[in-house]
Amino acid sequence: MYGHNHWQPYGGNAAMIDGAVVKAHSDLLATGESISAWRVSQSALVMLNAVSFELLGFYMQDVPSLNRLMLTEAKVNSFIHCFVGVQKITTLHDLEMAICESEGVKSFEELKLGPILKHPLVVHYFSVAPDVTQVCKITSEQIVAYLSILPRKDRKTTDDDLLGFIAKRMKKTRGHLCIRIQSLAMHIGYIIRGRQSEGTLLKKCNDGLDVKSILDDNGDAAKDDDETCKNNVVHDSNLFSSQTTTAPDSSAAAQRNAGLKLGFSRKL
Repeated sequence: MYGHNHWQPYGGNAAMIDGAVVKAHSDLLATGESISAWRVSQSALVMLNAVSFELLGFYMQDVPSLNRLMLTEAKVNSFIHCFVGVQKITTLHDLEMAICESEGVKSFEELKLGPILKHPLVVHYFSVAPDVTQVCKITSEQIVAYLSILPRKDRKTTDDDLLGFIAKRMKKTRGHLCIRIQSLAMHIGYIIRGRQSEGTLLKKCNDGLDVKSILDDNGDAAKDDDETCKNNVVHDSNLFSSQTTTAPDSSAAAQRNAGLKLGFSRKL
């Protein structure tokens, strides 16, 4: 039954029904509220003085303008659910850019679904404050950067710690950041491992690694890198001082081992 229209269109003019939908859609957009196919359909029925589209000889999906709106709404809703579902840390700015790229538009407004800040799923997932008028231009990469410089405490870092730190740095309230955090564990783990790897390299520099000779093939850039490495060694010397003082001198240990081997060979 559905999808097969055998009824006489309203007044014999299907364009009149589609025109009412277009007018209703335009009027709702002017209010600055979120748009849904259901709201548009109900507004159009009021204009047509009708109870339902079926009584006018159509199903909702048979009205071209309404059908396009339904498809767009369904795609965007599905995209939002999937996007926030797989991202441990994300922002509304990231989501908006991703939706525009997926739909091939330059701005969310081109989709004619109303402001993204008013979208029900956005309000739900990002806890958008009622007085927010602009999407905060912050990306997930910037959030991770803030996480990496967040002062560590003697307890587990929480979402509130990070959001409070970012809000203070950006001079905004948390509700205006439009950030969604599901978990920080993975990112904190990668940051710790990255610092440990950097620490190993810095310790090698501090133990006398000839960085300049290794980077000579890079030309002038080698000089800059060598100087950067030296500066990093000075900056982090306190961090690795305990490791340096307790670790045996690698060159001295090598000489002792060589001496033992030489003495053993002479006895033989």
